[in-house]
Amino acid sequence: LICVQSMDGRIQVFEQDVHAFTRRLNNALIPGPLCYVAKLDAFVTANSLLEIECYKYQVLASSQSDGSESSAQAPKEEPGRRRLSVSAVKKVTTDWAVCIGEHALDIKVGNFCSERAGQVDILVVGTHCLFAISEGGSIRMQKKLD
Repeated sequence: LICVQSMDGRIQVFEQDVHAFTRRLNNALIPGPLCYVAKLDAFVTANSLLEIECYKYQVLASSQSDGSESSAQAPKEEPGRRRLSVSAVKKVTTDWAVCIGEHALDIKVGNFCSERAGQVDILVVGTHCLFAISEGGSIRMQKKLD
């Protein structure tokens, strides 16, 4: 699994050398740190609203693109005929989001506490603080960096 993040906030996912899909993430004006959490089967990233967001892989894969890719595949309407079919468009939604109030510089995943075996912690290095976020999206620890 390879995920490429472009300068306009889109991610491209490749599975075994084949392009799987391209999606535009919410509130992504510039690329930021991006990390895959295998236990959750999800991508965790930072957005321009100073939030950490979690996107489930299945939700990304099943959501509709923003229209730029599917417009070439749409059938052309004939003059004088109305289209009666309605297609549901599933937008990209986050599994959870938490505001950290500062820009994230890096995101790492691991188990950093032996008391919580089997659970993962998401470490976010911000400009002024270090955050430990649970796999459910709550802040477990915040430490100011001096």
